[in-house]
Amino acid sequence: MIVEGDYEGYNGRSDYPGIGGCYYASMLAALEYLEARRKQATVIIFGEVYPGFNIPVKVWFVREAVRALFKRTPIIKTSNISEVKEVIEKESRIGWKMWFSKSKLLRRFIGEKRLDITFK
Repeated sequence: MIVEGDYEGYNGRSDYPGIGGCYYASMLAALEYLEARRKQATVIIFGEVYPGFNIPVKVWFVREAVRALFKRTPIIKTSNISEVKEVIEKESRIGWKMWFSKSKLLRRFIGEKRLDITFK
């Protein structure tokens, strides 16, 4: 199992993301959503790909899948990081421990006193 990720902080980035064009495809969809609502937020997108997923249009697929996600009703709205762990454990095959060990952004939220989390 390989877990990859990338992120950019408040000041942006100066290098090409390790996960390639899918990074920008998902970012575009997230920024479209936030701009339409005149909101600013941290967005974390999880994606798991398994054997048998051989679509040659991955960047397009990621962009459209993320756009579709933002149209869905949220699974939960919470301020509790423990509930986020529960949802990740339920919805993900690799579980919350692996995601938290690989994600700098997720680890940043541990111990935060004020969170507004929407899980789609």
